[in-house]
Amino acid sequence: MARRTERVSQRPQEGINFAPALFLTVGIIAAAFAVAVASNKNKKGGSDPLAPAAAPSSAPASSASNPFSDIDNSPSGTAGTRKTLSDVAPAGLLENPTFLAARAIADQGVQLANEAQKARDAGDEAAFQQKGAVAKAKLDTAFERIADWLLEIQDLYPNDRQVAKVEREVQRWDRARKKVRVVR
Repeated sequence: MARRTERVSQRPQEGINFAPALFLTVGIIAAAFAVAVASNKNKKGGSDPLAPAAAPSSAPASSASNPFSDIDNSPSGTAGTRKTLSDVAPAGLLENPTFLAARAIADQGVQLANEAQKARDAGDEAAFQQKGAVAKAKLDTAFERIADWLLEIQDLYPNDRQVAKVEREVQRWDRARKKVRVVR
């Protein structure tokens, strides 16, 4: 009979080792238990468990505001994404001189961006680069002029109809700028 040179401890183990899974399961259960105990202590306020319970107060149970109050979950809303717009901003917000000046510059930039795109579609790369560079500069100037004012009105009048119109106008400018983003 041949002699075995291999020791039993050096042989590969057959089957699955359940020890790591067992330790992980026990750890998760212990962590959940610790969290439950800690939250139970916080609910009691750390008072003596033998002390009598406090008399119920007539105050409302939850005085926290609803963080989702601006979302319209009515059946006409699309997956709860519609916002209810208000008329909180002053009536002449769209007549602000800063906005009107930036809008005039941006309208020129949008027009040039459209012309540049038409030139590119026609195969005239030189005209695209030339008109695109001017359009990009005009749109950037318009964004710079309106940026601080836009942030201010967004903070002062959230969910306002006039602010929403300004935001849509700025998005139109951004779409035009994306047409000429590859201009060097």
